[in-house]
Amino acid sequence: MAVEKSEKAGVKVNFITGDFWKIKFDDGVFDLVSDRGFFHILNPSRREEFAVKVNKLLENRGFYYLRCMSDKSEGESGPYRISKDIIERTFSKYFDTLEITDVPWGGRGMWSYVCLLRKRGRES
Repeated sequence: MAVEKSEKAGVKVNFITGDFWKIKFDDGVFDLVSDRGFFHILNPSRREEFAVKVNKLLENRGFYYLRCMSDKSEGESGPYRISKDIIERTFSKYFDTLEITDVPWGGRGMWSYVCLLRKRGRES
């Protein structure tokens, strides 16, 4: 579906699937890394390692889009609940936060944060 939509929009997108930890990429090869549901299932002990890898994957001033389960969600089952503070602490070493927005996720008291971060780097 994503390939079809990107072609219809006239946008060139290189979609890649696989194990994030095992796929090998050159540094700085992506303009955008989109994460819709990985960060919030990640073991907290690997968050820093994750931020380092995303930083390396992005070109200078590239974007990281994150949608994760919010700490405002009801209940305790399912993914880790991520706070704005966790997002800032994890990524602030490498990224500037452009936006963090609260968004309902599927109803039933579930909330997410939709975030746009930009890799720090030289001004072009």
